[in-house]
Amino acid sequence: MDGEYYESGGLRWGSSYWLSANATFPFGKIWIDDEKIVIEVDLLVKKRRFDFPKEAIQRLAMKRALMGKGLVIQHSVEDYPRFVLFWTFSFPRLKSNLEQRGYTVD
Repeated sequence: MDGEYYESGGLRWGSSYWLSANATFPFGKIWIDDEKIVIEVDLLVKKRRFDFPKEAIQRLAMKRALMGKGLVIQHSVEDYPRFVLFWTFSFPRLKSNLEQRGYTVD
């Protein structure tokens, strides 16, 4: 599929769900294309960007919480936090866009 998909949401990143930093909507952003997923958080005091080439993505999975659903990215990029979770208001739309670009979401 040509082009990329973009969405704003929330982001949680760190060593685990409980030991992590958190940014709420609209400070998290995700870009998806056929070759990579890019996650970015842009706060006044901190800006982080995580580029995940398709070959570094080990698993994409849905995470449920009280207020919604998110996408957990398990990856093999050594310099990135082990836990990366993108919160979305429309998980079905995000999942559909990932699958259209050849990603599998559990």
